[in-house]
Amino acid sequence: MLQKQTSVPFLSNQNRDSIRSLPLFDGMLDSEKDEFLGKARLKNHVRGSYLFTQGDNVKSFYIIQSGVVRLFRTTPGGDEITTDILIKGDTICERKVFRYNTLHPDYALCVEDATLLEFPATWLRESVRKNTVLSLNILSILSLRSLLKDIESEHQSTMSTAQIVACFLQWMCSIHGFDPRGFELPYNKSLIASRLGMKQETFSRTLPRLRENGIDIQGTHVSFQNFNEVDKYTCENCSFMDDCRARKMMRDTINPASLAANA
Repeated sequence: MLQKQTSVPFLSNQNRDSIRSLPLFDGMLDSEKDEFLGKARLKNHVRGSYLFTQGDNVKSFYIIQSGVVRLFRTTPGGDEITTDILIKGDTICERKVFRYNTLHPDYALCVEDATLLEFPATWLRESVRKNTVLSLNILSILSLRSLLKDIESEHQSTMSTAQIVACFLQWMCSIHGFDPRGFELPYNKSLIASRLGMKQETFSRTLPRLRENGIDIQGTHVSFQNFNEVDKYTCENCSFMDDCRARKMMRDTINPASLAANA
């Protein structure tokens, strides 16, 4: 396995400001943020390298500064099950750091060249005990991840593949701040298909159906062209719709006056 990495001694002011604005640091003083960042090692990983592999000890917590990281498990039969695809601003191992089991149950593969902040797991556990705001922010991240798993579990049994993709794209906009009226996919369609537990050809077959219901995908460009149709096709078939952060963001972003008039 290719595992090349290089350490970088410091953060630029621009990168520091970008990381300071992450939800992980909401409500913290600048001095607290700087103390936290001062414990990080900034590392570059080349495409095809691993942050960790299944069975490794959990030693670190990560924040992605650039690049794409795929988390996956392997079955006894040799199949790979993608559990998440993470990009800039996402965190890795926030749950594992606090688990009783200290071994990684999965792999973390850089599918693009990536730069990450790496923090010692023991130091993070101690920091959470001392800093209430940081602990609440990590709990918030964990809560959102758990909610998404609950939503996906429901959708796997109640929705079509096109509806599942439509919901995933909405959450992608909500979590990463993409403009639903037009944005570029942060990673390729085969990774999205893997993340959603479907074959790439199955994902490709959903595109005409998405277009019929308000979402246009041309290459890597996605645009929500009629959110009333998206809402009717997807959100109104989900039990989480009345308290869905992604749905609220979409309604607030895409021509809210028009949505109100057509409600």
